[in-house]
Amino acid sequence: MNPYVPKAVEIIERHRETDDTVSYKIKWNPKHKPGQILEASYPLIGEAPFGFASFSEDYVELLIRSVGNVTNTLASLKKGDKIWVRGPYGNGFPMKEMEGNDVCLIAGGTGIVPVKAALEYIIKNRNRYGNVKVFFGFRSPKQLIFKRYFKNWEKDVELYVSVDRGDKTWKGHVGVVTTMLDNISFEPKSFAIICGPPVMIKFAAEKMLNKGLNESRIFVSLERLMHCGIGKCGHCMVRNVFICKDGPVFPYSIAKDLED
Repeated sequence: MNPYVPKAVEIIERHRETDDTVSYKIKWNPKHKPGQILEASYPLIGEAPFGFASFSEDYVELLIRSVGNVTNTLASLKKGDKIWVRGPYGNGFPMKEMEGNDVCLIAGGTGIVPVKAALEYIIKNRNRYGNVKVFFGFRSPKQLIFKRYFKNWEKDVELYVSVDRGDKTWKGHVGVVTTMLDNISFEPKSFAIICGPPVMIKFAAEKMLNKGLNESRIFVSLERLMHCGIGKCGHCMVRNVFICKDGPVFPYSIAKDLED
């Protein structure tokens, strides 16, 4: 498949994640790396970039939040419908480099997408990695994304979930996701993957640095800045760096100078 030409693929599963967010499993296997991106579209409507939310040989999982005309259309599709995709693009996380070490995965909100792909890669190759700690933060219990996977993930990794604001049903941690890092120790040679809002990435990275990790072993995804996916439109260009082509994954030693 030419990665620059959209291909029509079938939606084989559809899940309502939150009031404005859906996830799809689509019948496609582009042999991507965790952290890479794709472009999804619908004829005569337009296209938008998305992260791969899975690591599987059988399907690709997408998360779509309705925020405009294109995403509203894409989010309205049903099981059995066609969606047009192209890719993969970008570099992805250095999963091979992380082998033999402890790994910390931190995500806020929809930042769970590339982190989920990395987590599924690790679980599929579990004997290649040390201790794995996973931290997810959401605005409220109703905003939890991919909740149906949590119990299975807990069989292989330490999973911590927090919400900014709890309710009567919530029995877990209340507070921003970075507060869960305070009382947990990490080996200085650990690797970290962080994805979420810019302020969350900044505070999470600072906490990991304070715990002894080197900024070259902390990797962040800046996919939120992308548009075309191939370095042509210039929308994601920051300080002579094309986020879509040179990234979207960067070591924090570089990423810290790319965020506004």
